Amino acid sequence: WTTCLSVKSMTIENVCIFQNCAGVLAIGWQVNPELSAEQMKELLFESAYIKSNEAKIIDPRKFISLVKMTKKTGK
Repeated sequence: WTTCLSVKSMTIENVCIFQNCAGVLAIGWQVNPELSAEQMKELLFESAYIKSNEAKIIDPRKFISLVKMTKKTGK
């Protein structure tokens, strides 16, 4: 997950990570197109699963739940 935000080389692994990030973000914007890129990034970090080594893993279900909550609250 953290590689998604700070890639130093374009390997196949990194391309797959970008595709996963892009897919989750695209779904998020379908749910609430009013959110900015910065708001989406904040929600990705807030919803991420954190492993014991502090690596952050995207949790699509939790992310979409948070996006839906912003639509209801208007944030």
